[in-house]
Amino acid sequence: MNIHLKLNLRHIADSHSSISEFCRAVDINRQQFNKYLSGQSLPSPRNLRKICEYVGISEGDLFLPESEFKLPHRKGKDLSQKESFISFMKFAQASSKDALKEYEGIYFKYYYSLSIPGLIRKSLVSISLSENSSNIRCIEPAGRELTHSGMASLCKYYGDVLFLGDRLFTIEYERLSRKEISYSVYFPSYMYPARILTGLSLGVSAGSRRQPAASRVVLVSADKQLSVKTAMASCGLFKPTDDTIAEHVKRLIENSVSQGESLFFARTIDDLQ
Repeated sequence: MNIHLKLNLRHIADSHSSISEFCRAVDINRQQFNKYLSGQSLPSPRNLRKICEYVGISEGDLFLPESEFKLPHRKGKDLSQKESFISFMKFAQASSKDALKEYEGIYFKYYYSLSIPGLIRKSLVSISLSENSSNIRCIEPAGRELTHSGMASLCKYYGDVLFLGDRLFTIEYERLSRKEISYSVYFPSYMYPARILTGLSLGVSAGSRRQPAASRVVLVSADKQLSVKTAMASCGLFKPTDDTIAEHVKRLIENSVSQGESLFFARTIDDLQ
C-alpha cells in the first residue's frame, strides 16, 4: 500500500473526535477502514471517492507526501471545522438513520396553499431510507376543478430528511419545474393516537408572483392498508369548510397569530386542548 496514503488517512482520522465518528460520517465500515490505516488493504474506488468528497479534497491529494498534505491544514482549524454543507448533510444523515426508521412510511400532508390562498392543500408524502440516504417524496395534485389557468396541476418534490434534536428537518426541490426549494421542520407528538407531526414550512408560491411564504403544516400517518392509488385520489385542494378534512387538522394548520406574538410558531397537540 502507498505509504503516503496510509499516513494521510491517519491524519484525516485524527482530525475527528474518533475513528468511529469519522467512519459513521463517511458511511464506511470501521473494520475495513482500520485495514486502510494499517496498510493491509487499499480503499476501493468507491470508498476513496466517499472519503475525498467528505473531506473536500481530490483523490490525488491523498497520495501526496505527508508534509505537503498537512500544509493546507496547519493554519487553523481541523478538517471537521472546514466541512461544507454537503459534508454536514452526509454526516447528519448517517447520524439520524436509526432514529428515522420509526418514521418510514406514507403520510398525508396538510397546509394552506401558497399558490391559491384560502384553500387547504392535501398531498401524499413518503419517507424512506436506503443504504446511503434518507429521502422524502411529496406529490401534490391540484385537482382539476380548482386548477387555475396557467398553473401546474401536479407538483413533485424530492429531497432529504434528517432527524436532529428530536425534530425532523426536510429540504426538497420541485422536480418538474426545478424552480422551487422548500424547507420544513416537524416535531412529533408521542401521545397522540394516530402518528401526527406538526411544524412549519417555508417555500415559494407556484403562481406567477413567486412570493416566499411560510405556513403551518401537518403530517398524518396514512393507514397502512390504504393503496397508493386510493391515497392519491383523496389528495388535492379543498375549501376550509370541506368535511373530509378533520377538524383537529384544520385547527393545527390555521395560520393565525395570537395578540402579542412576535414570532410565527408551529402549533402543537397541546393547542387542541
